Amino acid sequence: AHVIQWFLRPIPSFCLGNALVNAIYIEVIRQWEYQDVTVWDGPVMRWEILCLGLECVLYIVLAIQIDKWSAHPRAVAMWKTFVKCDWLCRRHFRIEAEQQLLADDD
Repeated sequence: AHVIQWFLRPIPSFCLGNALVNAIYIEVIRQWEYQDVTVWDGPVMRWEILCLGLECVLYIVLAIQIDKWSAHPRAVAMWKTFVKCDWLCRRHFRIEAEQQLLADDD
């Protein structure tokens, strides 16, 4: 379960939801840990708050960089090619066409 949490922590909504659930069930966490824990301890919300702070900065920087890239026509063309899957689709259709030609020759 801890491995899955670390894979999901880059998603801000998971961090927020997990932090709220842990804050609600802090009494249960206190019983599991056999010690007095606060909201800012690791098992409760520390990692979620740190991840949310880091994501806040990284996502804003990424949004600014994407905005800068969108001002360059070459970058926009490369993105459209990637999104349309032209690089993969062209290869797939070329292979299908070659197979069709080979089938027609038989």
